[in-house]
Amino acid sequence: TLKFPLDGIYSEERITHYDFGVWWKEKRCDDHDPESPRLRHTGVDCAPRPGDSHNVYAVQDGVVRYARTDTQGVGGYVVLEHSGTWISTYIHVIPTVSELANNEYATVIRGDKIGEIAVIDGPDHLHFQIQLGKYEDLAGPRRGRLPEVECNVKGSPYPQPEPAFPNEFIDPKCLDWE
Repeated sequence: TLKFPLDGIYSEERITHYDFGVWWKEKRCDDHDPESPRLRHTGVDCAPRPGDSHNVYAVQDGVVRYARTDTQGVGGYVVLEHSGTWISTYIHVIPTVSELANNEYATVIRGDKIGEIAVIDGPDHLHFQIQLGKYEDLAGPRRGRLPEVECNVKGSPYPQPEPAFPNEFIDPKCLDWE
């Protein structure tokens, strides 16, 4: 059982923008090629309810592998690795954790505050995604859409690298939430 990364219990009503696997606007792998595949959303976008804090929490015990504020209007990213087998990624957050503590990767406990939802253009929300695998082995683990380099789109008429989306991504709605 995982702790939902925002205050309260997980429910599908919290999905406010893009859901897992849907097309992300008209963004394409190659902005200059209108025939290139569109990008798919790799997680869920969730908003705090009125009156909720904007705190973001670790869904499970883990190691902080990436924690940075972004200067290009995204807010920031936090990436946690769990048991060396899967990662959770939190986008549009201002991190309150850092990667290193005493020259080792910092650790967090399930439910620890790891950041706050950033105020950016558009409605405040958290992009949350889960991928299977180790941090080093995953393609573009800090993105909210499939990486431009990979651009795996299952069922696309265009040539796709293997494995096709969404093999290493997990739909957060399918998990057991506290």
